[in-house]
Parts: sequence; structure tokens; C-alpha cells
Amino acid sequence: MSGDLQHIRPYPPSPHAQRGADLRAASAQWTTSLLRLDVNQTGETVAPFTFSTPFAEEPVITCGFVVDASQLKSGRWPMISAYVVGWVTRDRFPSSSIYTGARIGIVSEGPPGTKFSVNVVAQGPAFSGPME
Repeated sequence: MSGDLQHIRPYPPSPHAQRGADLRAASAQWTTSLLRLDVNQTGETVAPFTFSTPFAEEPVITCGFVVDASQLKSGRWPMISAYVVGWVTRDRFPSSSIYTGARIGIVSEGPPGTKFSVNVVAQGPAFSGPME
């Protein structure tokens, strides 16, 4: 019986088995990615935000704004808002995506010449190893 085993060849390695090993090597941990934009006029704009590390799921996005106090006039404070207008994703085996960035929409109103900074923070589980 042992002589017959010499003619049995193992199956070639499965690409799915290798992909599973790659995903285990790319462990997910809680991560923060930051974006700071200086805006020199009022109106509407969309800014790209490329994450420093790919997120395993849709990250939580928070925004804050900084305005020079000398620009503030009683009754004429600027109105500023920012939000996600789209995600940048890459397919991940078998049927999900990783999040590599976002498009941030910014809307502002205020006196002419108002300048401000937008601070955007993305937080969530992100991959810390190879994802190819």
C-alpha cells in the first residue's frame, strides 16, 4: 500500500488559503487618521482625505474648526460645516471593501475675507500589515 502513495501528488496551494494567511498577517487595530485644511474663502468645496492606514470598516469621521478670534464680529460669526460626500474604497476578499479615503464636503458662510482651518479625524479599526 505504501508504494501507491509515491504516485499521489498534493494539490497546488489554493490562492484563497494564501489570501487568508495574508489577512491574518494584516491585523486590525484601532487607528486615527488626521487631515487639516486651511480655507481662505467662504463657499462650498470638496477636499480629498487619504487615510494614513486603510480602515477595515467605515471609520467614524469628526470635524472641528478653528477661526482667528480677530475675525469674529458680534452677530456676524461664520457658519461652517463639513461632512463625508463619498468614500474611497478598495475591494477585499471575499465580498467586502477596505476604506482608503474619503471626500470631505465643506460649506461656509461669513463676512468676506473669513479664513479658518478644518480639522478632520477618522477613527476605526485599521489594518497594520500588508493588504496585497
